[in-house]
Amino acid sequence: MLYCAGRLNNQKGWQMLPGNLLIRIGIFLLLLGMVFVIHEHGHMREFQKQGIAVEEFSIGIGPAAYQYQTADGMTVSLRIIPVAAYVKPTEAGGDIFLAQATRSERLAVYLAGIRNHLFFAVAGLLILQLLGWRKGNLTTREFAYQALCTPVKLMQRAGAFYLGCLTFGQVNKVDSTLLSTGRIHPPPWLGIFIALNIGFAFFNILPIPGLDGYKVFVALGVIDESLLSEIPRWLVGALIGGFVALANLQDLRMFETQS
Repeated sequence: MLYCAGRLNNQKGWQMLPGNLLIRIGIFLLLLGMVFVIHEHGHMREFQKQGIAVEEFSIGIGPAAYQYQTADGMTVSLRIIPVAAYVKPTEAGGDIFLAQATRSERLAVYLAGIRNHLFFAVAGLLILQLLGWRKGNLTTREFAYQALCTPVKLMQRAGAFYLGCLTFGQVNKVDSTLLSTGRIHPPPWLGIFIALNIGFAFFNILPIPGLDGYKVFVALGVIDESLLSEIPRWLVGALIGGFVALANLQDLRMFETQS
C-alpha cells in the first residue's frame, strides 16, 4: 500500500513525509483512514437521505475501542485497527432498500463513495491552483481555465489510466492528462491524500464483486445479480490482484509537477 501511494503521488512521495519510518507509516495510515471514512460517509448520507435507518458507522475494523449513539439511534464506532471503515444499515432498513429503492436511488447510494473521493480530489487540486495563482504561477485566466477544466481533466486521466491497464502499459497518454497543481509541488501529505482519493475512485468503479462498480453495473442491468453466487472468492481475489498488477505496469503520475 505504501508503494502504491508513493507511485500515485511520486516515487518518493510517502518517504518525504516528516519523521522516522514509524511516524511516516502512522501519517500514511491516518490519511488512508480518512479516505475510507470519506468513502463510507457518502454511503451513509445517501442512506439517511432516503430514510433508510443506519445501525452503525464504523471507523476502523476489529474490536471496538469506543462507541457512542447518536440521537437517531445510530452507533458510531472507533475500532482498534485504523484501516478501512464501513456503514451498516439496520436489517429492516436494508430490506426496505433492496425491495423498494428505485434504480436512481440505488445508483445514488452505490456511487456516493466515488463521488466523495472525486470531490475531495478536485477540492485539493483547486486549493493548490489557488495558491499557484496567489504566488503568480498562474494568471487569472489560467487559474479560471484550470479550475473549470479540472473535473474534465480528471475524467481524461481516468481514461488514460484504464487504457494503460488494458494495454499492459504499452499505450501511455499520461503526459496530456496530468492534473494541474498551479505549478506548485504539493506537500507530501496533501499529494498522497489527493492521489489516494483518485486511486480509490478509479478502483471502486470496476465491475468486480464486492466493489461499488459491480453494484452499479447490476443496478443498470448490465450484470445479472445472480452471477455473484456463482463466482468463487478466489476468483474475486485474483481479479483484484490482476488489476493491481496491471496498474503498476503503467505510468502512474497524476500531477503536472511530476512531468
